[in-house]
Amino acid sequence: MRARTFFYVSVGILCLVVAYSVGAQVARADFEQRQGSIVGFSSGTILRRDGTLWHIHPGAEPSTAEWLQDGAECGQLPPGVTINDIVFWDYYNIITTADVGWLRQNACNGWVSAGPIPTPPVGVQSRTWSNTKRSYR
Repeated sequence: MRARTFFYVSVGILCLVVAYSVGAQVARADFEQRQGSIVGFSSGTILRRDGTLWHIHPGAEPSTAEWLQDGAECGQLPPGVTINDIVFWDYYNIITTADVGWLRQNACNGWVSAGPIPTPPVGVQSRTWSNTKRSYR
């Protein structure tokens, strides 16, 4: 059984080597992205796809808990930011698809833009194994 598994792994790696040696630049896999109702979870608080915030609150009885919705003043997203714009979220920070950071001052005082995330210039050259071999011929 282990020999068969080793064989399949070896064949898979060999196929990748052959694909890259003939000039393939990208290997992709298909997957299904789950579209649930929860976008993020942080410190006992969830951000739902409809933009509402819910937090876990200890119940009146021992060993019980319940979900409570944050008030409208606390549960709002920054102006101009929709759920689809969020790449990273925790209760006090948001990073958007436009690479803009947002910071919540405290629990209910609104959001402040931190501006775009600084990115240093990086020189990137796309090279395939075929191009590397060709440069040494």
